[in-house]
Amino acid sequence: MKYENHIVVWGCNTHLDEVVEQMSNPALGKKRRPIVVIVDVNFMDEAKSIVRRYLDVWDDIYVIQGTALDISDLENAAVKDALAILLLPPEKEENPDLSVSLAAMTVWDFLEGLKDENRPRVIVKVDSPSFASRITRVADKVICASRRDFLLAAEAVFFPVVVDVYSDLMKISEDTNEIYVTELPDDYAGRPYEELVVDVLKNTRGTKNPATVIGIQRGKELFLNPSSDKLMVLEKNDKVFVMSMGNVDLARVLSGSNG
Repeated sequence: MKYENHIVVWGCNTHLDEVVEQMSNPALGKKRRPIVVIVDVNFMDEAKSIVRRYLDVWDDIYVIQGTALDISDLENAAVKDALAILLLPPEKEENPDLSVSLAAMTVWDFLEGLKDENRPRVIVKVDSPSFASRITRVADKVICASRRDFLLAAEAVFFPVVVDVYSDLMKISEDTNEIYVTELPDDYAGRPYEELVVDVLKNTRGTKNPATVIGIQRGKELFLNPSSDKLMVLEKNDKVFVMSMGNVDLARVLSGSNG
């Protein structure tokens, strides 16, 4: 089978169930992509059992045998044609963080030579902060739960409810809010940021998918709830962060229909 513009997931991890649930949730709308799960032979039955639970909401999920440490398996999963690859620490191995780090280096080398606009995003999850700092050069994003959890724990000392807020935002569901990233409509380039915020709120409030603009990304810079001295005018190619219960097509929303 030919895979294209899909998401590849590797790593025999007990949280694979949650990962597949997030990626297959109908709340993602048009953002959903085919999912290809790569696992070793000992985890095949378990992975297939997990995937079967979600086929009724998203039937574009596949399980193939292999490893992210083998070039032929990466080719078999069409990684170069993927939207992204998520590497999880394989818990059953002696040193999961070392294994996922080696996988990240293998994948990064495998993708070498692709133009940035064609290269799949490489997302890596590790448990140890020491490994996280070592592999930033071979991943687009490195997620280290222990560091994030310590920061969250410190914030919870002052504002305990933020733990519930973060949990709600991270779970993709049609009944909860998530953070979505969408394109800025062309006709909003050159207009004030505040105008976009007000128009989105006005056009979605009272609908089944109310949306709130919370910031933008310009190049590598993030502007979350920016003050007027930091962000006055929107520019072409700005990415917009929206908090809503489902994916939002701003072009449709701002032309009078909710996406």
